[in-house]
Amino acid sequence: MIRRKMKQILAIAGIAALLAAALPVMADSEYGTVARTGDTYEARISHSSLANKEVAFLVYDLKGDLDQIDSQYIGYIDQATADESGTLTFSNISLPTPESGSVTYGVYIGAEGLDREKIGEIPLSASEEEVQLGDMNKDGSITAVDALLALRAWSEGATDAQIKIGDVNKDSRLDVDDVLLILQASAGAIEGFGN
Repeated sequence: MIRRKMKQILAIAGIAALLAAALPVMADSEYGTVARTGDTYEARISHSSLANKEVAFLVYDLKGDLDQIDSQYIGYIDQATADESGTLTFSNISLPTPESGSVTYGVYIGAEGLDREKIGEIPLSASEEEVQLGDMNKDGSITAVDALLALRAWSEGATDAQIKIGDVNKDSRLDVDDVLLILQASAGAIEGFGN
């Protein structure tokens, strides 16, 4: 039993290494990318002009006026110092989902010598429909990326929301068995999981 689990884990780790670059990119610019990672977002900023500079990061509802920042339109705000190559990452960005309708957030950075630069947009809609089991990135289909996200959630300690989507064998936890089932579904080896 332990030997079988180790083989499964090693197989998943090999697949995860191949898929690491396949996370869905929401937007990108010459300054970086914004990608969805399950229920949160991650912005990877990299530009030589930002080396060792303090970088401001703002996710702002596009209904608001950027020339007169109003706190009611701020979805997320942070700042950090880029390393010597001009690289930094803002992780676990959680944005408020609208109760009804939709909202589009603009993702901006700023630094000394760089006025506000838009690096992307994040559209969000109120969701009243049930999420498909195994669809970790909620894009409507089960792919190898979902298996990678389930693996990441399992290895880092899954949140309740991740367990709700990733517990495809319905044993009340997200574990390696669920990751393997999601991977099999992505390859067409098994049908979906129902809900």
